Amino acid sequence: MQNHFFVIYLIYGFVYIYLGSLALTKKQDSESQNAFITALTFLGLFGMTHGISEWMNMILIQDVYPMFSNEILVYKQLLKAISFVFLGVFGLKLVTSKRLYRVGSIILAMLFLFWCIGFSYWWIEPNRVTSDAYALYNTVLLRYGLAFFSAFISGIGLYQRSKILRQMNMEFISNQYVHFAVVFFVYSVIEGILVKEQAYFPANVINREMFVLIFKVPVQILKIIVGILISFYLNTIVKTFNWEQKERLQQLAIADIKSQERQRMTLDIHDGIMQRIYAIGMKVETVIKMSDRSSSTDALVQIKSDLNQTLTMARNFITSNTLKTVDFSELTNQIDNVIDDFETDKSVKFHTKYESYPVLFNKISTEKCTHLFYIVQEGLVNVIKHAKAKNVYIELRANKEKIILNIKDDGIGIDLEQRREDSYGISLMRKRVDELNGSMELKRNHVGTELSIEIPWEDS
Repeated sequence: MQNHFFVIYLIYGFVYIYLGSLALTKKQDSESQNAFITALTFLGLFGMTHGISEWMNMILIQDVYPMFSNEILVYKQLLKAISFVFLGVFGLKLVTSKRLYRVGSIILAMLFLFWCIGFSYWWIEPNRVTSDAYALYNTVLLRYGLAFFSAFISGIGLYQRSKILRQMNMEFISNQYVHFAVVFFVYSVIEGILVKEQAYFPANVINREMFVLIFKVPVQILKIIVGILISFYLNTIVKTFNWEQKERLQQLAIADIKSQERQRMTLDIHDGIMQRIYAIGMKVETVIKMSDRSSSTDALVQIKSDLNQTLTMARNFITSNTLKTVDFSELTNQIDNVIDDFETDKSVKFHTKYESYPVLFNKISTEKCTHLFYIVQEGLVNVIKHAKAKNVYIELRANKEKIILNIKDDGIGIDLEQRREDSYGISLMRKRVDELNGSMELKRNHVGTELSIEIPWEDS
């Protein structure tokens, strides 16, 4: 039986270490800024630390280093607790409710803190703590607390993300998120509830021994299956985001072709049509100087005036077509370029959070997206010039109905009552938002100022 558990823990540890390396590799390979991808670091750290802690169980079972058994037990418990913290952070990174994120972060921190206090006391003063007392404390804090909470919040975060994707008519990936969430809900029960049988409730009713009695297999087998399923859904979802990256690159390539075509057309107009019009104008001017009849001279002067107006119109056309234009697919890159220009002033730190999907790129014209870019640029200029902020937070996200832009700083806050000479920038932003049929809210927070803008998609 001991050999069987050695093999089980060997496979168990391998599955979760593989999960960790898979998550970390996918995070490194992907350039997507989706919340799921950015959270993969913590899922990867969970897998690595959890797998190593289970391999320490394997060493304890075989009694490979009997002289270090206590130390191995201590490090095993510590790694397991840390692994659940990583899993909890992964879940919190996915939740869409700011309130749930704040409350969840406090709960996770308090659970880990209290566990560390009891664990440290047991480690330093083992003679003063009975094994039963520590088993109760460890089970309540580590299993019923950290393990259950971390797995459950991960399931909630994934489910909330699935609802956003469903609103965007992305049914396939939304279903993958739902299945992924179910796996974590199941894991919360397996890891958090199915503990070793104890004399107190609920461990005296729902425990590992009861599970083995009913299903005739160790709980670790189910944990191995869960680890495999997590790896499977992780791989499936990341493949979808790789498709997103390819789609994004394709959109950027199309935008580049359009830009090159605009530049070619501009050069054709300048080098061909405008030069010819200018040459005709010079000839007309020569004829005017040579002409003696007033009637023909007046006609030629009018022709000369018409040619000058045509030249002015052509120049205006060229100017309007050589200004920066921004497609939605390249909007975040352009915003980052603006931030790079501003970051020469090291006293201000910028924090960006982008979340959008290529399936939505065709729902806003380049012209309107360019307006949105200049709104962001004007908002950042106002912060740099007037806010005296140390941190600026830029969030750009999209759902089925609209694009949502939020710029927040921790500066002195805007005086909404006082009219300033520099309010022209705010007026210009409002004008642009009105042209986009959007809404704009500028408010002073307890600390700093917050600009919130919502722009509806155009009809498909």
